[in-house]
Amino acid sequence: MEPTAEKRLLAARHTRAAAGSITKAEAEALVEHLAALRAKAGEIDAQLAAEQAQLEKELPPSSVEVTKKVETARRLQDSWTKLERSRNVIAEEAARDACVDRVRDFLVDASKTFATAEAGMSKARLARVEPVFKDYFKKMSFHGVEPAVSKKADSEELRIDLTQFYGLTNVSPQALLSESFRNAFAISLYLAAASLFGGLPKFVVLDDVTSSFDAGHQHFLVELIRTTFARPGNATGPQVILLSHDTMLEKLFNKHSGSGTWWHQRLEGSPQVAVLPQAGAVNKVRDRTISMLQAGQVDSAKEGVRQYLEYRLSDLISKLRIPVPVDIAFNDDKQLSSEFLKAIDAAVKLHKAAHSLELDAAQQAGLNTNMVTIVGNFLSHWGTGQAAAFSGPSLLGVMQAIDDYCDCFTFEPTPGAARVYYKSLSQRQ
Repeated sequence: MEPTAEKRLLAARHTRAAAGSITKAEAEALVEHLAALRAKAGEIDAQLAAEQAQLEKELPPSSVEVTKKVETARRLQDSWTKLERSRNVIAEEAARDACVDRVRDFLVDASKTFATAEAGMSKARLARVEPVFKDYFKKMSFHGVEPAVSKKADSEELRIDLTQFYGLTNVSPQALLSESFRNAFAISLYLAAASLFGGLPKFVVLDDVTSSFDAGHQHFLVELIRTTFARPGNATGPQVILLSHDTMLEKLFNKHSGSGTWWHQRLEGSPQVAVLPQAGAVNKVRDRTISMLQAGQVDSAKEGVRQYLEYRLSDLISKLRIPVPVDIAFNDDKQLSSEFLKAIDAAVKLHKAAHSLELDAAQQAGLNTNMVTIVGNFLSHWGTGQAAAFSGPSLLGVMQAIDDYCDCFTFEPTPGAARVYYKSLSQRQ
């Protein structure tokens, strides 16, 4: 009834109709087409019925009866064949369902077995980790606090409890612990587990693990790692790589750098510009920053100016033994460079008032002039976020002012010799 492929609309629209993506006009056209096909099929049925009646009149009645019975038998045979085929398909599907059920039952039982075994192993490991964890936490010198750790059978999360908390017993830690306590718990537990069940890896990377600790607890944690956890203090321990931007922690690294078993590497720069090793890094940062400023790349270079200023001022404070507050702030109102300049200026004024300042009048005047340039052309804008005020020439002037400012604290030991830093503000050598 659909003699050509172009007229087989039902087949052509079947997939889109099942997905519900045909248009209203296409649906209406299909309805009309289907009605036409049904009318045509009715006509064909009527024509075939007429032909059958005509044949029955022409043939003997016995032949007609035999033909009907033969046709009925043929149809019955086809139906039995289809029934047998369907029964075979049902049997195959039933067998497959039974196989799926057996696999599912096996996986469920295996999952329960593994979960039970894992829970037992986890409990056994935790029992071994807990005393080491408590010992590590104690070595970090949080006096008056004794932690405990537990794990629910149906959960992967560990629960921290407080066996002792400054005289209180068995209390919940949620409302009592500061960030430093929580971090101390976490690092103690991690190091304890790693020391017992480290497995194949032979090094551990710890990123900024002392960020919330004061200087004392930083020292205790580093000593714990150095003497108890890491090699060579622990012959079977891993190599430990500590990443930190804490300058107070750097001084502790410097203390142990000559031991032969403790090394550290200072990096200078910015990810947007360059990250360079300590040796000669400050000069590379300066040269690259000046090169970018000369090329007009102010947005990229201004970070290099800050890096260079902080390094030179920090180096100056270290060389001259200038006292600075322990809690130098890093917030939006108090920038590190500004705090360094204030500390240096205060130390110079104190020694001048005490008549012990080694700097001559020209050097003192140079300090004031260059500090005004640094603050006026850079720090005041940086602190208020007025980045648009920066320009290449002004920042080049700031870079020169930084060098000139630091040079005010140097002198020639002998005429013509290379300039060196004063030993302190009150001593040449």
